[in-house]
Amino acid sequence: MINKEDFFKVKRKIEKVDVPGMKGHVYVLQMTAQERDDYEALLYADGENMGSRAIMVLCTACNEDGTLIFGKDDIKNLKEIPALILQPIFNKAVDLASFSKKDIEELEKK
Repeated sequence: MINKEDFFKVKRKIEKVDVPGMKGHVYVLQMTAQERDDYEALLYADGENMGSRAIMVLCTACNEDGTLIFGKDDIKNLKEIPALILQPIFNKAVDLASFSKKDIEELEKK
C-alpha cells in the first residue's frame, strides 16, 4: 500500500518539446494539483475566456530546471502567437496534467 511519505516523494516531470517554426525547444513542467486549479481559475479570471492555449503555456513552459519562463504580464502577447507554435506545448502540458479531452472541451465552453 502507498503511504503518505510515498505521495510526498513524487517528483514533477519536466519534458522537452520541440517548437515548430522556431528551430528550438522549451520544456514543459507537470502541474501540481494547485496549479491545475489555478489554471482553471485563471482561464476565466475576467469573466471571459482568456485563451486556453496561452494560459496553459504561461503555466507550464519552463527552462530545463523547471523555472517558468512566462509571467502573467505575458498573457496578451502569448495570445497573439500562432497556434502552430503553442499547440505542441499545450498538448504536452495537457498530457502531463492528465486532462481528458472532455475536461478541455468543458473548460473551453464556459
